[in-house]
Amino acid sequence: MTRTFDLSLPEPERRRAALLRGAWRDLLYVPGPGFTSPIEAGIYSSSFVVIPADGPAVRVSSLVVPAFGGEICRLRLEALTSYRPENLGSFFEPSRRGAVYAMSADRRTGLVRPPDGPGWSYDGGSLAEPRVEDLDPVAHARAYTQGGAVAISVLTDEKYFRGSLDDLVAVRGTVSAPLLRKEFIVDEY
Repeated sequence: MTRTFDLSLPEPERRRAALLRGAWRDLLYVPGPGFTSPIEAGIYSSSFVVIPADGPAVRVSSLVVPAFGGEICRLRLEALTSYRPENLGSFFEPSRRGAVYAMSADRRTGLVRPPDGPGWSYDGGSLAEPRVEDLDPVAHARAYTQGGAVAISVLTDEKYFRGSLDDLVAVRGTVSAPLLRKEFIVDEY
């Protein structure tokens, strides 16, 4: 028999979680060697900062501890009134790798240095949702034909996809593959 546990967040954290449902401007992380605890094997912790498109930044922290033959996870959401994004790495802008703080040998001063080595920062592609206004139809058409596409469809719908006939003309001037114009006409039946 499987038991069900109510692991809902407290009300203040539930309100903060609701802020995360919309679009995000950025997702930040603290650069470091990983998520495992150097003190206690089996304990994992992580902390990320979500920057919603509208609203305050929210730190999402988790702590996973082995217990009772499984794991217990504590999730915490905190509104941030201030933070220093220049010290944090970004999943949306991977070239922004943040800074690592290290104690000096005499333990009285801290040293700041860029992340150095595997596991210290995110090296993948951007996790940001592409915005329609940032897409370049000519560059995409060129990449598709170089990749082997034998025909290209071009969105020319202005209202819903921010396309235009100019996009179709520009793509025609760049590639020789056959083109399909995609236009959406919405009308009452």
